[in-house]
Amino acid sequence: MGKYNNLMRFARKATPAINVVEKWEKLIRAKAVPEPPFWQAIKAAPPYRRPFNHGGKLQEITFPEDRLMKLYRKRNPDWKDEVFKRHRRAAEADERTRGDMFVTQWQKYMEGGLQQEEAYSKVDSEFRAMEGKSKEKKLQAEADLIVKGKHPEFEKWLEEEEKYVQEAYELHRLTWEAERRAARVAEDVRKEQEALAASEVATEKAKKPLTRRQYVAKMVAEKEAADAAAKAQEDK
Repeated sequence: MGKYNNLMRFARKATPAINVVEKWEKLIRAKAVPEPPFWQAIKAAPPYRRPFNHGGKLQEITFPEDRLMKLYRKRNPDWKDEVFKRHRRAAEADERTRGDMFVTQWQKYMEGGLQQEEAYSKVDSEFRAMEGKSKEKKLQAEADLIVKGKHPEFEKWLEEEEKYVQEAYELHRLTWEAERRAARVAEDVRKEQEALAASEVATEKAKKPLTRRQYVAKMVAEKEAADAAAKAQEDK
């Protein structure tokens, strides 16, 4: 398909434009064909020539506002975030964004005789002062609503704060339980280690041979135990 399109494009370029009206006019003058009844109407309003001929690339129409808008966008990179105004008065004045209003005022000052940079500085200072007052009023109004507890986001803030408090309390509880559990496990391990060490000591002592004194003491203890058992039997 691509080759076909390229071929047709080449054929259109190579084929010269044919003026059908001029060709028929020559034939009629030479009496080769009779003059059609609609010939005078065609001569008065000749059809378009195909392919159409034009004087090359169309010239781009630019306005002074376009150049100023380019400068504004270059100096204000956040112009894409500007609010687009849709009300009728802004549409009639063609001031849909902050940039539109800025450029309009900028052009007025330049038409009034100010230089480009001087006019820009003046408009910029005016807009900053106006926006600063507007922002200050907005912040003060929000502060008053917060103090009165009537801010539209007040309930949302309370819900979020309560959620964060609950999450913090739950985290504290889980941490406390984990620490208690770890302490109990450590205590059990310590007791097991102490019992194991005591049993190992007793086993080591049992493996060692008794001295003479230990042997005599053991025999005396066993004899006393046997005598006590015999006496208890006689008493019965």
